[in-house]
Amino acid sequence: MVHYYQQVGRAGRAVDEAFGILLCGEEDDLIADYFIRNAFPPQQHISEILAVLDQSDGGLSVPSMQSVLNLRKNQIDKTLKFLTVESPSPIITIGTKWQVTATAATYHVDQKHVDLITEIRRGEQIRR
Repeated sequence: MVHYYQQVGRAGRAVDEAFGILLCGEEDDLIADYFIRNAFPPQQHISEILAVLDQSDGGLSVPSMQSVLNLRKNQIDKTLKFLTVESPSPIITIGTKWQVTATAATYHVDQKHVDLITEIRRGEQIRR
């Protein structure tokens, strides 16, 4: 329901009048579930990226990380984005290169927070 509400809210922003039509199907739950499951990068991606950055001399660009890691660009980008919003962030970017910070050695995902957000999102799903 929350996703529908957000999309409908966008319908009339730039016009005087707008209409919303809800078309739903069995695949809706699968799509919502996919986005919920993939909202946070897995710990394995985080660990691999932090390790490769820690071993680098002067940092790595995303293409350089791709050449050493068995991860797609979007997986690396998603993980980097996640890590940059953490406080304190275990990574920084200088130009096009990513580097670990002093906090990287002690960084751990707040799994309770991830589980709580995931639980909230699952509760927002409409169950048929």
